[in-house]
Amino acid sequence: MGREGTVRPGGFTLVEAVVSMLILGGLGVAVMSTVGAAGASRQQVVERSRAQALATDLLSEVLSKAYADPEVGLGMIGRDAGEAADRAQFDDVDDYHGWAETPPKEIDGNAIAWATGLTRSVRVNWVTPGSLNGTSGTGTWLKRVEVVVSRSGKTLAKATGLRAYAFDLSNLTLDEALVKELEP
Repeated sequence: MGREGTVRPGGFTLVEAVVSMLILGGLGVAVMSTVGAAGASRQQVVERSRAQALATDLLSEVLSKAYADPEVGLGMIGRDAGEAADRAQFDDVDDYHGWAETPPKEIDGNAIAWATGLTRSVRVNWVTPGSLNGTSGTGTWLKRVEVVVSRSGKTLAKATGLRAYAFDLSNLTLDEALVKELEP
């Protein structure tokens, strides 16, 4: 009821309508910010997953190579004199040391279309079994390979593996007495 005997019509006043619009506008901004942040987060997850796949793929390739150069034998870490910087020509694990490419490519040289802007790099170090995270300045029978995928210097993914020297046991013969001891 308004003044004496007058009835006020139902509805919103102008002030109530403006306040409602401000509240709804604020909620709309909050919702859109949340949706935008979720989209950006999803994009980061996709990029990190792809980066991890790139790192793991290259690590598998590196670890499939010989421990040491088949032609030179045990030597220093890195490519030997006269060896090409062409990844398709790498024949041992440490040929990859210090190698990097932007954008990442397949071993045949074809660029990976979705990897534009990413960089893959490899480090190879000698390690000792007692200190797998440290490095050894001298040759050991164990090498740690680390592949890093980054964008603009920021690491997105890392894959690490070990490659051990495989001793050639094909020329060894067992003592007959030892064989008899081992027989059931």
